Amino acid sequence: MIETYGHLDILVNNAGITRDGLLMKMSEADFEAVLSTNLKGTFHTIRHASRYFLKQRYGRIVNISSVSGVMGNAGQANYSASKAGGDRTDEKVWQGNWRRGGSPAMRWHPVLLRPI
Repeated sequence: MIETYGHLDILVNNAGITRDGLLMKMSEADFEAVLSTNLKGTFHTIRHASRYFLKQRYGRIVNISSVSGVMGNAGQANYSASKAGGDRTDEKVWQGNWRRGGSPAMRWHPVLLRPI
């Protein structure tokens, strides 16, 4: 992308998976798969894109979340944890890195829309 266009303007994190089930019956592999995709995936893409955004002094981040990260849902302990962790990550990225005039970030919940 950078080689082709010379810059990166926006990062949209939209990938996510679910492996629903009661916590007492959930396998560690299912728990890890959801956290790895939903939480670590967001971390890795933000970390990579932030290098370009800071160098350019411009960039936008949109992270797609879920109301499950705010309120939780039955049978979704892993999914809710991954989305709540993503919400907190967004807040800290904003406070620590871009608060002083850099890259605004937004987390979009399918039911809730709020800037961070």
